[in-house]
Amino acid sequence: MKRILALLLSAFLTAACAPALTVAAAALPPGNAALPPDNLKVNLLREGYNVAYAEDIALTWIFQDSDFDEVQTAYLVELGTDPETFDTYSSGWVSAAAASHIVPGGTLGPNALYCWRVKTRDRAGAESAWSQPATFVTDVGSQWASTNGVWLTQDVSNPALSWTDYTVEQDITITAVALGVYFRAADDTHAYM
Repeated sequence: MKRILALLLSAFLTAACAPALTVAAAALPPGNAALPPDNLKVNLLREGYNVAYAEDIALTWIFQDSDFDEVQTAYLVELGTDPETFDTYSSGWVSAAAASHIVPGGTLGPNALYCWRVKTRDRAGAESAWSQPATFVTDVGSQWASTNGVWLTQDVSNPALSWTDYTVEQDITITAVALGVYFRAADDTHAYM
């Protein structure tokens, strides 16, 4: 008797809910444009500092789409030092489901701040808007002698701020968890560390 009641109740609930499920599915037709990619990372880091420009650089993101069971089928990556033009590098449209792209080593320069963005296509070919830009800084490589850093430029008109080479010999005893040493300090707020 319990089994018969359970079967009747199951059949009733299925019949009652099926039209609602059909209407809900019809209300969201497939083919909506993909949402902008999110969670952009460089070499799996959200904040990429000292990224080795001479080596391959991995850019990754999360594909998003409001359609049920949707997948990425293509992407376009743009990268540059100017966040308005992104004119240093473009992947062109790449047919791939993977939410990652490798920028070949040596494509970018040393000691520079780069911005990058990505857009995707879903299986219907619907194109997303551009992602919010992400940034990273490349390492200085072997260019120490001529580097100014991305945050500070050399002021040759002011002798106090001009750079020169020094030799420092100092015994240091670490009495806490960390040690910070300033180099080329113009004052307590403008220095290399």
